[in-house]
Amino acid sequence: MKKNRYRLLILLMILSCFLSQSSHAQDITDKESQLIIKKSKEIVLEYNQLLNLLISPDIDEETIKELIANSYKKGDGNQIFFNSNVIFEDDINPNHFDYKTANDATLEKYLQSIDLFLDKSNDTTIVFSDIRASNVKLGEYLYVKVFFKSFFKGKNKSVKKPYRITERVAEIRAEFVNSKWKLYIMRVSFVTPDDLANPYKNDVDIVETAKVGAKKMDVATILKEKEKRKAMEEERKNAILFQKSMNTGDSSVKVRNYAFAIKAYQKAKEILPDESAVVDEKIQNTQLLQDGGRAALAKKKADEEATAQRKQQLLEEQQKANNAKVIAQKPIPNTGFTSSRRSPLSKILVGVVGLTAGVYAIKLNNDWSAKLSAVEKAKQSGDFNGFQIAYNDANQFKSSESIRNICVGVAAASLLTEIYLLVRKPKSERQKFSFIPTNETLGLALNYNF
Repeated sequence: MKKNRYRLLILLMILSCFLSQSSHAQDITDKESQLIIKKSKEIVLEYNQLLNLLISPDIDEETIKELIANSYKKGDGNQIFFNSNVIFEDDINPNHFDYKTANDATLEKYLQSIDLFLDKSNDTTIVFSDIRASNVKLGEYLYVKVFFKSFFKGKNKSVKKPYRITERVAEIRAEFVNSKWKLYIMRVSFVTPDDLANPYKNDVDIVETAKVGAKKMDVATILKEKEKRKAMEEERKNAILFQKSMNTGDSSVKVRNYAFAIKAYQKAKEILPDESAVVDEKIQNTQLLQDGGRAALAKKKADEEATAQRKQQLLEEQQKANNAKVIAQKPIPNTGFTSSRRSPLSKILVGVVGLTAGVYAIKLNNDWSAKLSAVEKAKQSGDFNGFQIAYNDANQFKSSESIRNICVGVAAASLLTEIYLLVRKPKSERQKFSFIPTNETLGLALNYNF
């Protein structure tokens, strides 16, 4: 029993040491951050030295193969790459000089191409300059981005074209192993606009060295904080995009581009579905304004068509009146007795009917214009409740348009009839039966006209 107790105590001590080491391995202090950044720059310089060794004429092929293999061999003192699958964006071909012209290559292929395609020289012909490192960042692992300028002074054996200075970036992975920080190159590529636009993206919050004993910042906590910040940043971006779409919609309503405004509001609704109630109200109000505009346009078109029809009717009436005048001026033979069909009472009756119809048509037209004016005024003022009332009132009154058109037609017909009665002369008719004297016999003869 006592023996088992000792074994348990020893096991707890081992676990305590392991957890202590693990906890320390997860802590990122300000001093450790500075150390990681410093070692990241140093490993990029080692990478530069390796490239110049590969083009040295004093090193044979076997040594070159060994240098390449050791550069990614686990546990080797010369390891600077994480493994053989590290990706390089090729800058050995002079035609590849930025991220737009880049081609990917694996580590071994890239280093072998340095040996094969570059002129051999004992001088330092591959020069890295302006080396600068980012803050320590956290993705799937801790890493640092090291930016530098690269220039090949030599010539490419295959492509006869001079090299230019290129902007490169190396991603350096940091691992805490056996109480030490180990750094490895994970990728080397050309600098992109995103690298420059987001220099603080994924930065780790650094714990002051003096506070490490009191409060440690482990990777789990860092990841949790990172997700929290990511969610907050996403919410902030969505809020900005939402407000931008809403402002676009409001601006479009002011210039009466209702279709574009509705699209902007719908986009805002997609960005923040939680704000659907507010957005739906905007969309509904805009659709009302759009329908009102269509009604006004339809009314204008109808008025134009009615005006054209009235003009045509007046022309036809004038033509008929002229024709009637010409006919009235022709002499009509007057034989026998005549009788007039024109009566003053008919002219008075026609005039009264025409005048009444005309006055009522004018009243209906004035009322319709007033209601449309009220709709337009409410729409321009942005008073959606007033607009709804005015719009419904105009819609109900719209049925009187047919009555107005009938009255206009009656007034026009009365005018035409009145002109006709005033201009045309009374028509004389021959009596079918008449008595005429005869010379052959004494008396009267009965005459019948066909």
